[in-house]
Parts: sequence; structure tokens; C-alpha cells
Amino acid sequence: MKKLALALVASTVALSAANANIATGFYLGATTGFGATTAKSSGATAGTGASVDGSTKIGDTAFNIGLIGGYGWVTGCMYYGGEIGYSFENSKVTDTLRNTPGLGSQQLKRNGYFNAAFRGGYLFTPNTMFYVRLAAHWGKWSLNDSLNFDFNNANPASGSKNRLTFAPGLGLETAIHKNVYLRVEYTYEFGSNVRATSGNAGFNQGSASAGSIRTQSGKVGLAYKF
Repeated sequence: MKKLALALVASTVALSAANANIATGFYLGATTGFGATTAKSSGATAGTGASVDGSTKIGDTAFNIGLIGGYGWVTGCMYYGGEIGYSFENSKVTDTLRNTPGLGSQQLKRNGYFNAAFRGGYLFTPNTMFYVRLAAHWGKWSLNDSLNFDFNNANPASGSKNRLTFAPGLGLETAIHKNVYLRVEYTYEFGSNVRATSGNAGFNQGSASAGSIRTQSGKVGLAYKF
């Protein structure tokens, strides 16, 4: 009896694997991954308001997790689909090198972002495809500075910006079981600029900027097709 049960389980798994093809339909899933963010820091001094020549490159890394949902349509060897989602990223790019530790810092951060994407793919086997992802991200970057351009803990600068950004990517997706898809994906996000100003007006009001924000992410995801 035990051997019969094991044989039935094995045959069910084998049958499901044999029918594990990428197909038309709706899906829901989750992703997790790792991202690296860089930016160029520049600004004007709070003491004189004069622009500071040049910029300093800052960067850091962060884990991310996300939820996704979408619809895909398969015709022949081609795949076309749309997808929406939200990623929790908690990115923090912190600079403390140009001051005594504990006396100040510059921090650029984002807690997460919404995304909408078009995916176009080519199925080189019935259950595996390579795809291109063209996406738009919507999130809030904030910048706080108590380190640079004559800012300090008593005269900090802060600012934030919500903006739509372009994030193309590439990916590989395969059906590992009936209705269960596994993907690996890389995206490169062309981020916005964000500016921080001090609370003081007039002569003591300076600004700090984080420009050319770029985020590269690698993600692994699982999705269930209905």
C-alpha cells in the first residue's frame, strides 16, 4: 500500500512537471532581492549661499521584497503582458566620512515604490522564456543633511520628492510546476534629483542636492498563475 501511494505521488509530480508550461492567464506572486543605489551629492553653503563646485559620489546597498500581479498572453513563441506591484526597499545611503563621527551625516533614503511594467518575452522552450521589462516606478526619496555645506545638527537641511522614474530590465522565467513560475530579473532605475534646504531664511539658508540617483536591482520571484 505504501509503495502504491508513493507511486501515485511520483506520477502526479511527473505529470504536473510535464504540463508545466508558460501559458496565458492572470498571476500573483512575490519577489525578493538586493539593490545598490548611487547618487551625486552637491549644494550651496548655508553661510554664504554660494554654489559649491563639483560633487561627491555616494552609494549603498539594501535588500528588497515585493508583491506582484499581472496578466500574460502567449501566442506561438511570444509572450506579452502587463504587471503592477509594490516593493519594500528601505534604501539608505548615508555619508559620514567628511565630518567627525556623531556630529552629522547626509542621508538619502526611500522606503518603497509602486511599479507598473510591460513585459515582452520569447519562449525558447514551452516552459522557459527570456523577457524584456519596461517599467515605471513611483516612490518618495528624502534627503536630510547635517554634515555638508555648513549644515550641522543645529542647522540641518531636509527635503523630499515624489517622482515617476524609468526602470528597464531583463529577466528569465520558467514554469517549475503546473501554474507555478520562477523568475530571475535585473533592473536599472534612472532616478530623480532631490533637494534639501535648511529651515533658516536669508543669509543662512543653503541647499544640498542628491542628483543622478541610480538603482540597480537583482530579484528572484515566484508567481502562481490562475
